[in-house]
Amino acid sequence: MSEPQNHRHVLSGPICLLAVPVLAGVMLLNVGASIAGAAPSSMALNIAKYAVATAAHDRPAHAVTSEDIKNAVATTKVNTSHLGLSANLGDLLEYPRIATFVDSSTFATICVDFPGFVGASPTVVSCTPQEKALPVMTVTVLNMSRDAIAIAALRGAAVSGADVARAAALQNWPFANKPNFRSGQGAVVRFTNKATSITNVSAVTVAITICVRFPKTAYGVPLQVRC
Repeated sequence: MSEPQNHRHVLSGPICLLAVPVLAGVMLLNVGASIAGAAPSSMALNIAKYAVATAAHDRPAHAVTSEDIKNAVATTKVNTSHLGLSANLGDLLEYPRIATFVDSSTFATICVDFPGFVGASPTVVSCTPQEKALPVMTVTVLNMSRDAIAIAALRGAAVSGADVARAAALQNWPFANKPNFRSGQGAVVRFTNKATSITNVSAVTVAITICVRFPKTAYGVPLQVRC
């Protein structure tokens, strides 16, 4: 999945491929997309502009960061609609300057593009299906990864491919080729799933790929990495 060029229209080495069919739960990721037109994109833009101003008034001034955005979202005088931040800058590895917000009343996703230089104007853009699905699916994959490490830790061991397979099975995530790395080796595992984005006019199904580096040590931390 590569970052799109000329992003979108403005709105006013892995060892294992996890081949997972479309799950009912994944279908729910983008229910809000059907009413995205009612989403408070203007509020998301207000939050974004506040974050940019925070960065520009700092000394030294800098391009907006994830901390600036987090602060703006937490500022109730700015975020009067109580939008949630589902993905901050850097959370979507293939879209490093995109932040995604969620309207808690409609569950619609709003995407904002933050150019990487001081004082640059943020822009509300149309979300790709990947940008809608990635935040929730990344959380699911990382939770499974942590569970795999905990399963191994109960034995006093570092995580193995079999532990990853067991954690995935507990979440009903079947896959074609089981990871086969041994405890203490560490490895990058490639998780692939499908998500369906539902709009007023169509349903679009896309493949989502998330890669996680598993540690060589017991009780280690799984890290999302570029695939």
